[in-house]
Amino acid sequence: MVLFFVLTGTIFGQSKLFEKVTFSVSIGSAIPVGNYSSSSIQNAQLFLPEDDRVFLGLDKSKAGFAQTGFNYRFQIEYLFSPKIHTFIRLGRSSNPVINEVLETFFSDRFMGTVSFHHDNYQLGTALSGLGYRKAFGNWSVSLAALLGYGQMNYPYYQAELLFTTTDPKLVYSHSPFAERPNLSSLVYGGLFNFFYQKRSFRFGIDSSIELANFDYEMSNGTPGTSYLPFNNVLKTSLINLGLHVGYSF
Repeated sequence: MVLFFVLTGTIFGQSKLFEKVTFSVSIGSAIPVGNYSSSSIQNAQLFLPEDDRVFLGLDKSKAGFAQTGFNYRFQIEYLFSPKIHTFIRLGRSSNPVINEVLETFFSDRFMGTVSFHHDNYQLGTALSGLGYRKAFGNWSVSLAALLGYGQMNYPYYQAELLFTTTDPKLVYSHSPFAERPNLSSLVYGGLFNFFYQKRSFRFGIDSSIELANFDYEMSNGTPGTSYLPFNNVLKTSLINLGLHVGYSF
């Protein structure tokens, strides 16, 4: 955002400012890649450093178990010249988690039937960008760098131990007495657009990659046992691919 205001601070006196402004929206798929999409339970097991028999929880830096979800973006863009533009974009991505693999893992670990649930990943971003555009008649392609702020919901999960005889059933989870705050991180990445301009309207493809590392603390256990705290990092890497519609003033 600082980049946007610095670059545009000297142009408000120009009489044709809004002829260079474009508002746009895009919606499409949020595709996890790398460790964020990994479902390798072998890599995701986190143990107490001094005793590798004590299981702490899932290591989200090694495997995020994220599945393809959806994203939407709102963007305001200013064109400095036929080739250089800057913009601010606000977006949100939602990705479900592969529960089946984790349910099987926890059932084996507790040696009984388990019902597993993991909250969907909900990532909100506020990004600024600076890009280069090349026009071919009414068609254009653009490349840009992205930098900004991201907020992620707490990566809460629980395993309900269906084989237990208590009512309600025992639940293995983050301590119910501990907080579950939203996580924040620097987000960086790149953007590629391909679109067709017809008078004031723009139609095309919006694609971007966004990377972030969200630090958090978790304490897992079951009621009546010790909830062991540990620090972890949720490493997110998303390719967002969607349809883009814009209007230029």
